[in-house]
Amino acid sequence: MDVFGEARAHLPAWVGWGTLAVHAGSAFILSALGTLVAAAVAALPLRRLKETHWTQRARLVFPVRVAAMMGIIFFPIFFGAAGLLYDGPLALLAWMQLGAAAAAAALAGAVWVRTIVDRRLVKPPATLLYGLQGTASVMLILLPHFLVAVTMFALLPDRVDLRAVVVLAAGGAAFVLCALGGGLAVARALGLARPASPRLSKIVERAAVKAGFRPRGVYEIRWNRANAFAFPLIGRLAFTDRLLGTIGDAEIEAIAAHELGHLSEPRRVALTRMAGVFILLPLAAGRTIVGQCGLLPFVAAVFLVALGVLLLRRLGRRMEERADAFARSREGEAGIYARALEAIYEANMIPAVLSGKRRVHPHLYDRLLAAGVQPAYPRPAPPPGWPARVAGLAAILVVGLAVLGLRMGLLLGSFAAGGSETVLQAVIGATGGEARDVAALADLRYARGDCGGAVALYDAAVVMDGLDVRYPAGLAVVLAGCGRCREAKDYVEMARWRLAEGGGLHADRAIITQAEASAARCGPRGP
Repeated sequence: MDVFGEARAHLPAWVGWGTLAVHAGSAFILSALGTLVAAAVAALPLRRLKETHWTQRARLVFPVRVAAMMGIIFFPIFFGAAGLLYDGPLALLAWMQLGAAAAAAALAGAVWVRTIVDRRLVKPPATLLYGLQGTASVMLILLPHFLVAVTMFALLPDRVDLRAVVVLAAGGAAFVLCALGGGLAVARALGLARPASPRLSKIVERAAVKAGFRPRGVYEIRWNRANAFAFPLIGRLAFTDRLLGTIGDAEIEAIAAHELGHLSEPRRVALTRMAGVFILLPLAAGRTIVGQCGLLPFVAAVFLVALGVLLLRRLGRRMEERADAFARSREGEAGIYARALEAIYEANMIPAVLSGKRRVHPHLYDRLLAAGVQPAYPRPAPPPGWPARVAGLAAILVVGLAVLGLRMGLLLGSFAAGGSETVLQAVIGATGGEARDVAALADLRYARGDCGGAVALYDAAVVMDGLDVRYPAGLAVVLAGCGRCREAKDYVEMARWRLAEGGGLHADRAIITQAEASAARCGPRGP
């Protein structure tokens, strides 16, 4: 058993799990709080809304949803990295495991608030479970390569070795599986995707007859957004259950025609999309690239990734316009595809015009005009950008202050513990153990005659802080008082060495003087 295992043996079992409870619990609460603050700030312009048309409402709802989505993206990353603040050596979980648990808790907190926001503003079927299922569906079906990249980044070492080769090979294989629909297969196994119902199968069959070819498979997925997806490399389509409950059969058939248009893309486009899955590989291998080759090659790799993303977006835009034309050319009724698009945008509260000119999907207003349909409303302005930006800053400020307050609270708890072992054990459990707190607990154990516990805890403090004179000196006093004279003298020497190396203060010299006196008086303890 190592020195930290010995120390844990003299602590209550719950202390080792304290970091999980504190960090994961605070991640859930603060992520929910931050997302709520962001959504509330972004929703301020909605209070002045007088227009009742959905396009105007969507303009102001959109920044609220963007702010809530920022919480879903930012807070899991933030709290996952913040696991480093709670990775004391007495914790039973390493920082990576703790970070993963905290990231999952933060994601749950943000999705919970996002679900509440959707229920208030968009009014889809919204429960926390449904929201989490939708988030999982999106990650597995649309973004599985991001999950692979994050996993690779966590597992890759700083240098190229056998482990790096194995992780890179496994990650490359996982990227290929992602491109070939591996995420969809996992979603099916988890019950998030299922084969098409008889109703949807008949609708897609009618669209396939007009298209002149059939998909290899059709699925329904759980997500509270009205949407549909094509997987050109594997010839499959997927429709969300929200879409099936929002529009009629004729409109679904028109949307199916659009997705079939993606399945008819040229082979070179499909291969380009497959290659695009690997675009995250340089970022996933960032630690190894920097450790092995330096920062400059990694910066060059990031530049190439950004260029690749830009080119893929342009290709995606051309393919969306092509799929729109494919759907319009196979309409059973003139304008049905335009009506289906507008119904989907309205159900999802997506603005008819968004900011930026080169998005992957054209603006709804332009898609309607391209379909030969003149909207009954003037071209709306894009959503304002400032509410989401201000909301993001407000959320970061609130959560940052809360995290700082939590750390300060733990520090004050340490200083205010007095003679309470319970308080010190709680602080050690929350932080994973810091030398100052462990040594203070060791002093309390020594005062009540627990030599074994005092020595084990002081020994851990000595290892935790390799510079401070107080801990080897304090351990020398405890060892001398427990009759372990030879060891006491060894730790006096260690304290002297640390003092010589660090220069020391008058207080440090006084501590060593006390340790020397204790060691000099040391004798075997009586029965």
